[in-house]
Amino acid sequence: MDDVPEVRTLLCTLAQRRGFQVLEAADGEEGVRLAREHAPHLILLDLRLPKLDGLEALAQIREEDPQVAVVIVAALPDGAQLQRALDLGAVDFVRKPFDAAEVDFVLDRVYRAVTEDADLKIALDLVTSRATHLSLPGNTALLGKVVAWLGRELRQGYPGYELPLAEIKLALYETLANAVEHGNLGITYDMKSQAMEEPGGMDALVKRRLQEPLYAGRRVHVDVEYRPDHVVYCVRDEGEGFDPATLSARPLGDTTALHGRGLALVRHYMTEVNWNARGNEIRMVHRLRGRQAKAARP
Repeated sequence: MDDVPEVRTLLCTLAQRRGFQVLEAADGEEGVRLAREHAPHLILLDLRLPKLDGLEALAQIREEDPQVAVVIVAALPDGAQLQRALDLGAVDFVRKPFDAAEVDFVLDRVYRAVTEDADLKIALDLVTSRATHLSLPGNTALLGKVVAWLGRELRQGYPGYELPLAEIKLALYETLANAVEHGNLGITYDMKSQAMEEPGGMDALVKRRLQEPLYAGRRVHVDVEYRPDHVVYCVRDEGEGFDPATLSARPLGDTTALHGRGLALVRHYMTEVNWNARGNEIRMVHRLRGRQAKAARP
């Protein structure tokens, strides 16, 4: 959703390349109408739009469909404005002028976390108890299936609640990806930065690490507690851990690194986020809102 044809063409090309079917809107009113009629999985939304500005369009879209993932498009986004967009339900952002690698990175994260719910048998096979506990290997290709399963389980477990599914699923995907990549496979920030500039990217690096005996057998353990007014997610890896006190509080408007802002987004999506002393388990709490959703996707 952008008023500049060249920008829309570029974003459409990148989105189509990632697997999305695409509709275009040149202004906020048209974007709201298309969102209402087509119930998309993802919306790329410029904050500066004619007829209806981006924040107003975002508020209307999320009011009618609280499940849609909205990614903000902005040139040097103001921190307060970006915070307002995230409060309204945006799940991530990309900056102008575009870095194709950044757009690809964000689209890939959203695609894997939000749209992969067609075949959940793989995720179902990973469930070891109904309480719910999942134990999964270091195959990052499974993460989208697992997140889709947890999203569906959450939706089915709380009928009538207004659930920010897109935000919760993105937080789960970021957390699981960190547990596999940084926890179990020992991939450092610098290693990931370098891999993202090389042929094959992170997928190639993950495959190489999984061939090493030290990392191959490690698993990620997910425990979920469904309580009357909140949900607790615990994600534990089998890596060496780290000192949680060393975590930096990257501000939401910091776009200087593609993969360094995930924690800031997770903290925004969830009500509470903390780690155990060893640093190999994260505990996330999302408190439910009792108000029924005004509109639900069929």
